[in-house]
Amino acid sequence: SASSFAALHKWMVHTIQDMTNANRIMVYKFHDDLHGEVVAEALSGTALESCLGLHYPATDLPQRARDLLLLNEVRYIRSAHADQVDLACSDGIDAGDIYMSACVLRAVHPCHLDYLRNMGVTGSMIMAIIVENRLWGLIACHHGEGPLCLPRPVRASCWKVAQVYTARLV
Repeated sequence: SASSFAALHKWMVHTIQDMTNANRIMVYKFHDDLHGEVVAEALSGTALESCLGLHYPATDLPQRARDLLLLNEVRYIRSAHADQVDLACSDGIDAGDIYMSACVLRAVHPCHLDYLRNMGVTGSMIMAIIVENRLWGLIACHHGEGPLCLPRPVRASCWKVAQVYTARLV
């Protein structure tokens, strides 16, 4: 029922917030026309505004980004203000030839960093919600009070919780 899904979404955002201490946790659901809606949210502090109930156009998450989320289901950005670091390669290897899509800690596209900064987000983690091999939605962890410091074990634990949540959606 709708009320049991609402309770599940609420459990998800509050559980992840307890684990990460991020200022805003959202469950972001994609509709059939690919636009997104924030269906659940947990807020702490005053750094970020509520997005609950907001709808975003499908173009906010380009198809290439959707495809990457199917490949790499967790995306962590410790700081939206950190300098990008070039990839150092051995002699004879061109950095442009290295396939980085499956890397967790790869550089972030400058447009996405601008998008985060414009929302007041200083650090984030996104976890894909995949149901029946399609991107159902996202769990977005946004922080607005400096870097979002999530050691690997915390990120892994959040991902396990997200998998339990996703299994309940089916």
